[in-house]
Amino acid sequence: MLKENPRFGRFGRRDFIKMMAGVAGGALLPPTSESTPTIHSVNCGETLFFIAQKHGLKLSEVVQANPQIENIDLIEVGQTVFIPKHQTNSEASTEATQTPKTKEIRGPIYWGNRSQPEVALTFDDGFSHQSIEMTLETLGKNHLNCTFFVVGRQLTAYPDLWQQAIKDGHQICNHTYSHTYLTSLSTGGIKNEIRQWEQAAEETLGEEYVNRMKTEFAFIRFPGGAGHKDSLVLKTVAEMGYLPIAWLTDTYYAVLKNHDYRNEPVGPIAKEVCQHIILNSQNGSIVLLHFNIWDVSELEGMIDGIKEKKLEIKTVTGVLD
Repeated sequence: MLKENPRFGRFGRRDFIKMMAGVAGGALLPPTSESTPTIHSVNCGETLFFIAQKHGLKLSEVVQANPQIENIDLIEVGQTVFIPKHQTNSEASTEATQTPKTKEIRGPIYWGNRSQPEVALTFDDGFSHQSIEMTLETLGKNHLNCTFFVVGRQLTAYPDLWQQAIKDGHQICNHTYSHTYLTSLSTGGIKNEIRQWEQAAEETLGEEYVNRMKTEFAFIRFPGGAGHKDSLVLKTVAEMGYLPIAWLTDTYYAVLKNHDYRNEPVGPIAKEVCQHIILNSQNGSIVLLHFNIWDVSELEGMIDGIKEKKLEIKTVTGVLD
């Protein structure tokens, strides 16, 4: 179940970062001549956290250098971000000689191209046979392809359903073998979870599919979001050739956790889930759903509502193009 929510809200998170950075109220000051910034143009899927990490800085340093950004969780593709320059010549030289493997480390992707009217519906885990069947039937009826992050053990539990999903044109990607939080593991443990998933996928979907997935859409989703800001996890999955995919909108923290959902009637909760996703879908959204009865019972209405907003539903690959 979800554990980590990467978004703090419109103002609270920025105030927190200002406090941690030692900024004593008032407007943030622009960079001084002693810290001449370079300019970074935001690429698809990038966050301020990722940009800061890419340039070897703390998030608070990038926030301080960019007082023009009102909401640090909503930056746009092509937007200018000022990068304060603190490196000495020797540090810059060290960065220039870093290995390609180190430079390829990427933070999680929270959204796709925010300039395009398209949404990625993603489905996680795969514990409910009934919910998987309902999802495949509804997506097939609407001629939609989506991205599934399936736990490795569940791939071998329901091979026929996942094979049908591939025939229908869906993407099935890595969600670890046992749904263990990667932050609790060593480097070897993380790699073992990823490799075991690949073995389960080869057994269920075939070696050819796994090779294609790792070449064309090598996506991984961390169980519970555990690892989004963990350097060991990010480094290890990068070495394994994967790109972590997070989400902009979810249903557990927004809806399910506010209910005694295992004892309350399913219908009203499912309708609330449906309306929440429709309301919060926007250009480039990556939506996190699960193969459970609350998330998929009203999937037909969810799809209709998203389409009424003139948003096209695609795979993760589709919204990253």
